[in-house]
Parts: sequence; C-alpha cells; structure tokens
Amino acid sequence: QIMPSELDMLIPAQYAAKVVQMLLIHLKGKLDPIMSAIIQLIFKKLARVLTLKGEIERRNEEDKEFYIENANGVKIVLLETISLALHYNPVLFLTVCSQMKKTSQLFTLWMESMKDLCSQEESLGISTLGLTSIALLSPNQIPPEMKGQGLLKLLSANVQQLIELKKMEDSKDDKGEETDSEEETQEFEDVDATKDAISEKDMEEIRGLAQKIRDVIHDDMQGARNDAYLEEMFEPLYRLDKFQFFAQVMSRFPQINPEAYQAWSSAMSPQQRQVVQQLINLGMSRVAKKDESKER
Repeated sequence: QIMPSELDMLIPAQYAAKVVQMLLIHLKGKLDPIMSAIIQLIFKKLARVLTLKGEIERRNEEDKEFYIENANGVKIVLLETISLALHYNPVLFLTVCSQMKKTSQLFTLWMESMKDLCSQEESLGISTLGLTSIALLSPNQIPPEMKGQGLLKLLSANVQQLIELKKMEDSKDDKGEETDSEEETQEFEDVDATKDAISEKDMEEIRGLAQKIRDVIHDDMQGARNDAYLEEMFEPLYRLDKFQFFAQVMSRFPQINPEAYQAWSSAMSPQQRQVVQQLINLGMSRVAKKDESKER
C-alpha cells in the first residue's frame, strides 16, 4: 500500500542520497566504521523505491507518470550512491553486500538500469567509477556469486559505459564546450576489521560537512537555489577523469587478478580488445597531458 506521504518524499529522497554522495566524495577513508550501516540504509531505500515504483505503475491516476518519473529519478540517484560507495572502498562494499546476500540482485538491477544511467553524463560517469573499481579486487576479495562469467559481464558492461561516455564528450566538443578534466586517482586499502569507532575529530568534520550540505539543499528546495555551491561540493568528482582512472586500474589489473584478466581478454574478440586498448590509450594520454601541465 502506498502512503501519500511516501509519494511526497520522492524528491526529498533524491536530496538525501546526494548528501551521502557528498560525504563519500569528501571524507574518503573516514567513514569506514559506519559504511556498513550506510550501505544497508541505501539498500533498504532502494528496495522500497522499487516496490513503490511498481505499485505506482499499477495505478490509474492522472499524476501517475509524474510519480513514476520521480521514483525512477530516486532509483538512479541511489544507484549513483551505491556506485560511489563501491568506488570508496570496493572490498568493504562487496563484503557488506555479500553478508546481506544482495550482490547478485544489485548487479542485475545495475545492468537492467544501464539505459537510464546512460541517459545522463553525470550518472554514467559515476557508474563507470564503481564498475572500474571492481578490477582492483584480488581473487579472494571477490564474492563467489561474482566470480567467473559474472565478473566478465560487469567488466564488459563497463567498457560499453565508457564508450557511451566518450560519445557524450565528443558531442560536447562538437558544441564547443570544454571537456578537459583533471584526475584524482585514489588507492584502495582493505577494510580494517578492528575499526569500530570514528575519532571525535573525524566525527566533527562529518557533522560539519553534513550540516553545510543540508543547509544548501534546504534552501534549494525552498526555491533559493544554490547551484554554484552544489557544483563546488561535487567538484572533486567532476575533476576525476573516468578514462584516466580506467587506464590506471587496467594497468594494475593483470597483476591484481591475472586469472580474471586472462579470462576477460580471451573472451573478447580482436575488435573488442582493440576498443579496450583505445580507451586505455585515451586515459594514459590524459595522464601524460596532466603531468606535462604540472611541470610547467
């Protein structure tokens, strides 16, 4: 049964997910002790939104399409948040997913939502960060349900996402828009199971940032838009070049998981391998360009 208040909360739910995204972007390494709770909350919200969307679709009301669109928007923002959580720490993220027995369900939904993700450059870019991060996992860090063909399908789907992302960039070039970006490649470390509390200093930083974000979002929802400030909060994400990140992760993939790398390479046609190499070359050329600009 749909509660009227739930329909009214669809748009605020998107803002709430954006708050979590900004925390994941700005507080890398400081959220580990509470990441399990964050991931579980995101999954709970996603499950309810999917149920809500199905119930709305069965209704015959004038505002049906409006609420379906809003529900789909929340779903995409929650998938973005999940992707950033995976990028934040893939080992920790997949450990929690496996414990919840949600891994297969999540990635099935992710693949089914690819068309929606590919409709927006921001969503697509975030999705590539999450799927690229999977290649940073060693064999013993990959959940059993993801091994074999499951992992290969995700890697191949990520290549398709990057191809679509490059098309979007090219389209912006044709319109005369600036597309150069800087990269902030971040290393991932295994989760430390002994961490069970956030230091008071880190907690103060988390509270302060969350309050800033809440204030801006509250003003935005009241009509006093703060687009410039929101852009600033997401700037680290925008500056992280997705092709550079892909190229640098792929350079490590053969050493991190040689068996998966070999299986993936063998499963590709010569043309597909060429496309992957072109994407890697693109990323590495951007890395070189960035290094050159630093030396000047």
